[in-house]
Amino acid sequence: MNNGMTNIIDAHVHYFLRVGEEKRFLSAMDAAELDRSLLVPLPPLEFKGACTAGNEPIYEVCRRHPDRLSFGVFADPREADALDTVRRFVDLGTKVLKLYPPLGFFPDDPACMPMYELAAGLKLPILSPTWGFPGPSTPGTSPPSTPTSVSTLPAADSGPRRCRICTTPSDGR
Repeated sequence: MNNGMTNIIDAHVHYFLRVGEEKRFLSAMDAAELDRSLLVPLPPLEFKGACTAGNEPIYEVCRRHPDRLSFGVFADPREADALDTVRRFVDLGTKVLKLYPPLGFFPDDPACMPMYELAAGLKLPILSPTWGFPGPSTPGTSPPSTPTSVSTLPAADSGPRRCRICTTPSDGR
């Protein structure tokens, strides 16, 4: 780890389910002198023969290394149990809510509003990509994951409905 002067945190890590991944990942953190990583789940996706880890596997690996790893929760706001999923993982200590509009919804979809209300009430930051990944779009509208589609949200206004939405642009800024 680092010299103790500063905490170095990797705040957006996607963890894959592979044999030996946990040990390899912690070793890579040590080599990079990272104090902590925030593991952020995604929906099940396959990439180079490995599958992304969902909420349960990420929680389990973080539970085994609470001094090094924190976890986020993924929820699709269109799913009937989405709010219960978020509440359950907040009770377990999640640090961020991951929304993934490329699954087929716009950030300003009415189905998202209860999720924003819950996140605001829990003071839970939301992480959502804004790098123009393909999704549901029609001519004349913004793709679902652009900064424009996030900036128009009522929940982004000041007041009691405010929630924090962190975005990840395509150019890495």
